[in-house]
Amino acid sequence: MNLYRPLARMRNVRCVMVPAVLLLATLLSLVAMPSCSQPSTRYESAKGATASRIPMTNGFVNRAGGATVVAVDGPFDEVWVIVRRTDGQGAAASPNELPGTGSLVSTVRDDRGLPVSAFPLESTDVRADLRGPIASVRVAQRFSNPYRDTIEAAYVFPLPHDAAVSDFVMRIGDRRIRGIVREREEAERIYADARAQGYVASLLAEARPNIFMERIANIEPGRSIEVELTYFNMIAYADGWYEWRFPLVVGPRFNPPGGDASLAAVPAGDGARRGEVSGIEYLAPGQRTQHTVGIEAMIDAGLRVGSIECTSHADARIERDADREGARARVRLTGDDRAANRDFVLRYRVGGSEPSHGLVSTVASDGQGYFALTVYPPIEVRSSPRMPIDIVYVVDRSGSMQGRPLDQAKAAIRASLDRLRPGDRFQIVEFGSDAGGFGDAMRPYDETARREAIRYIDGIDARGGTMVLTGLRRALELPKAEGRVQYLAFLSDGFVTNEAEILGRLHAELGDRRVFAFGVGSSANWSLLHAMAGVGRGAVADIGLDADAAEPMGRFMDSVVHPAMHATRIDWSGVSVQDVWPRQLPDLIAGRPITLLGRYDPRDGGTTARATLRGWVGGESVAIPMSLRFAAGNEEGSLDRLWARAKIAQLADDALRSGSGAAEANDAILRTALRYGISSPLTAFVAVDASRVTEGTQRTTVVQPVPVPAGVRYETTVAPQTRSE
Repeated sequence: MNLYRPLARMRNVRCVMVPAVLLLATLLSLVAMPSCSQPSTRYESAKGATASRIPMTNGFVNRAGGATVVAVDGPFDEVWVIVRRTDGQGAAASPNELPGTGSLVSTVRDDRGLPVSAFPLESTDVRADLRGPIASVRVAQRFSNPYRDTIEAAYVFPLPHDAAVSDFVMRIGDRRIRGIVREREEAERIYADARAQGYVASLLAEARPNIFMERIANIEPGRSIEVELTYFNMIAYADGWYEWRFPLVVGPRFNPPGGDASLAAVPAGDGARRGEVSGIEYLAPGQRTQHTVGIEAMIDAGLRVGSIECTSHADARIERDADREGARARVRLTGDDRAANRDFVLRYRVGGSEPSHGLVSTVASDGQGYFALTVYPPIEVRSSPRMPIDIVYVVDRSGSMQGRPLDQAKAAIRASLDRLRPGDRFQIVEFGSDAGGFGDAMRPYDETARREAIRYIDGIDARGGTMVLTGLRRALELPKAEGRVQYLAFLSDGFVTNEAEILGRLHAELGDRRVFAFGVGSSANWSLLHAMAGVGRGAVADIGLDADAAEPMGRFMDSVVHPAMHATRIDWSGVSVQDVWPRQLPDLIAGRPITLLGRYDPRDGGTTARATLRGWVGGESVAIPMSLRFAAGNEEGSLDRLWARAKIAQLADDALRSGSGAAEANDAILRTALRYGISSPLTAFVAVDASRVTEGTQRTTVVQPVPVPAGVRYETTVAPQTRSE
C-alpha cells in the first residue's frame, strides 16, 4: 500500500506530514499553522531568493556594528502528506526493524594508491559565522552509495552541547526537501514507513545534548544525497579569549551498569555480525574511510581582532581582511590535516578594554523579546587578596586515558601543587573500575606533602573502566572544614554513557562544594563536563594533547585563590524580564564571565532598563549596576532558539535535581522544542522525498564507523576481547 500521496506541488510550505485522519486539519494548516515548529514567517523566501541577513541589536560595550545571522534559503520542493493504514492491518514499522545490516563490502584506493574502506559518508563541510557572542553554523554531510544494492546509511556524530539545531534540509540532485520537527516517536514512524515503501528519507535525532544520530534511507547505487543542518550556539569567552569549538568525533564511551548500550563503543562491523545496529562503531588501527572534512570559520568581531590561533590543527590557514580595519578574519582547514579524529578549536582576542557587561537582544516575529546578557567579573573579584583553599584532584585513570591523556592530567596536577601555599589543603582521588587516594582526609600543604603527592601521581597507571561515580563517592566522603569552600578539580575525557546518573549524584551530595571540570584529550565529552561544572557552580577548561597543561591549571588556580562573587539575584527595572536561564546564578569567578538567556516584553515599560547583579565577595556585599538597551523593533534572530535550548537544559536539570517529576519535565521539554522548532531528546527532524520509489529490493543498512579520537587507544576502549572492565 502506498503510504504517501502528493498533496500539491507547493513551495516553501512546511509542517504538513500528519496522520491521514488529520488530513482536513492539515489542509487548514496550510493557511494558518499554529502548531508548526516555528513561526510561519521565519525563513520564508521566494523562489531563487538569495540568503537573507537578519539584523539583531548588539549592545556589547566597546563594540561596533550589528550582529547578523544567515537564514536557510528556499525554495523547497513538493510537500507530501503521509497516509497511515486505517484498515487494521497493523502499525507502522519500527525504525529499528532493519532489513539487514551490512559491513565492509568494498575497498577503493585514494590519490596515493593506499587502500580506503568504502562507506557511505563522503564528506562533511562546515561553515561557521562567528559574530559577537553567537555562532551560526551550517553542517553539510554528503552520503554516497558505493555498493551494488540500495542502502540505508546510519551515522552517529557530535555537535556542541548547547547547539540549538533549527533547520534540516535534504538535497537530492536539484531537489531540496525541508525537514520538519515532530515528536520523536512520530518522526521515527514517518521515517520507517517511508523507508519500508522505498522512498528516500532522512531522520535526525538527538541521543545526548552533544550526540546526534542520522539515518538516510534508500540511497540507490551510484547516487549521492546531501543533508544540511543549521545550529546556533554561544561562543565561549574566558580569560580574554573567545573560543569556538567544533567537535568532529564522539569518543568511545564506557558503558557501566545502567548506562546506554546504544552509545557503547564496538568495533566496526560488530552490528553486522549480530544483525543489528547497536553501539557506536569504531575503525580499527590502520583502517580509513573516504570521509573528508572541510571547515571554514568567518570572524566578524566589530573591533580589531588581535591574536588568532587554531590550537587543534597545525595547518589551519588564517586570512585577515584589511578592508574592515582588522575586524574580520577567515580561518580554514587546508592541507592533509583534516582527519575527523579531534575537535576543531579556534581562539581569538578582540581589541578594547574588557567590558563590565554585554547585551544582545532581538524581537521575534510573535512580538516576544529575547536576550543574552554577559556579566564580567568585577574588580573586587579580580584584585582581591589570596585566600587559603581546599582542593580535591579527582583524576580519571581508566583505559581511555592511557598514554598522553593521563600524562597531561598528571602534569596539570603537578602544576597546581606547585602553586599551593602553606594554609592550603589538598587530596588526590584516582579512579578507574575502582578508586584510590593519597589519603582519607584533607592534607595540609607543605613541601613534604608536595613531594609525597608527586610521587603518588607518578605511580598512577591507566587501567579499568570509567566508573566516575566510584571516584566521586570517595571524593565526596572527604571531610570538609567549616567556613572553607572545597573545590573538586575533575580531570577526565568524560567517556561514559551514564551522564544522568552522575549529575543526579552531584545534585544530591555535592552541597556547597565547587566543581571545575578539565576536559583531557582531543575530543572530550564536553556535555558532561559543562553539566558537572554547572551543578558545582564552577567552570570548565581544556587540557589538549599537545597543550601546556600548566597553562589551564594556572588559570584555574588564579580563579580559585581569589574569592568568587556568590551571586544572589538580579534586580530589573524598566523592562519586564522573565524566564531567565540558568535559574540558579553561577558564581562570578575571576576571568570567567557568566551569560544569562532570558525573555522580555518590548511592549511593557519600553526598551531602556537598569539591572543590578547583587552578591557577596569575601563576606562583603557587592552590587554591579548595568544600563541596558533592549531591541524594540520586529527583528528576527537566533536568540529565541538559543533561549529555548537553554530552557530545555534547565528543565532536564530540574528533573535530575528533584529526582522526580520526569513526566512533567518531558511534557514541558516537548512543548518547548515543538514551539521553537529545535532538536531535543523528545523531538526529531524528518524529511521525505515521495516523488518516486527507489529501485532495487535489497535494502541493506550500513553503519558509518568513526575513528578513535587522537590520543585514545583502540585496544583499551573499543576491542571487547582486550578491553579492561
